[in-house]
Amino acid sequence: MLTYEERRELLLRVYFNKYDTLELTRKQTAHLLNISTSTLDRWAQKGVGPSFHQNDHCKNAAKSYSILDVVDFLATRQRVCTISHE
Repeated sequence: MLTYEERRELLLRVYFNKYDTLELTRKQTAHLLNISTSTLDRWAQKGVGPSFHQNDHCKNAAKSYSILDVVDFLATRQRVCTISHE
């Protein structure tokens, strides 16, 4: 099993190569997390999920997500496979 640092490095390399940017849109972030944008918005309201940035001076400003924050969020999550391969 990979350590946190190994998972983080691998994810960062893969996703940076895919998106070629350090800031992701809501849509890109939702796609990367395999969730809908409405789920991502709900997580943001509840303070769950990756950190986001939004211009405080504009109520309707679009949220952006640092690829580093998204990768950190993914690296800390571990999924356990419950399927037996017997």
